[in-house]
Amino acid sequence: MMRITFLLLSLFIIGCNSSKESQFKQWEELEFRVDENYLSTAISDSTLGISFRPIEGFSKILSPIQSLETSEADFVKIHHLFKDDSTQSIMSVSSIANMPDSLIFGLIENPDNYFNQDGIYNQAMATSFSFDNFKVVQLLLSNDAVVNFKLFFVEGGREKFQLDYIFQRQEYIDFPKALESSIGSTKSIL
Repeated sequence: MMRITFLLLSLFIIGCNSSKESQFKQWEELEFRVDENYLSTAISDSTLGISFRPIEGFSKILSPIQSLETSEADFVKIHHLFKDDSTQSIMSVSSIANMPDSLIFGLIENPDNYFNQDGIYNQAMATSFSFDNFKVVQLLLSNDAVVNFKLFFVEGGREKFQLDYIFQRQEYIDFPKALESSIGSTKSIL
């Protein structure tokens, strides 16, 4: 687990110092250790062409039938929303089919320009990697209160989709293995 956490952090640092062109010529292949003890039941989303497993203890508060359009320039449509009531942590699974690739790939060079324009995060880092059949651009946003992992899956599903994990900073230290397991549980069902 520490190896994946270290690798993800290393990829962030490398990603911040690499050009966009070199980032996307090669996608670093990652392996995620999936520990079933950290996960709840698998959920399939035929629209996105994926299955995934939320972190154990996260309760569903929104389903595809209740899909939400968000204000993120109409590019994000939330399909599934989960919350851990004890820590106030959140996980969401969203369609980003209408989000331009240029916006997603632009994160590598300028993560602040897209998701930190108001400067509420004191850290915004992005990198890319692949696992299984997925190609992913990962954005880490954090400040003294919150850690937000945004994962933009640009290949591997029926359409582009996004996973978001938002943790209170003081609670995040309890979630790295669960986070790795949940991300690694994502599978294509095409």
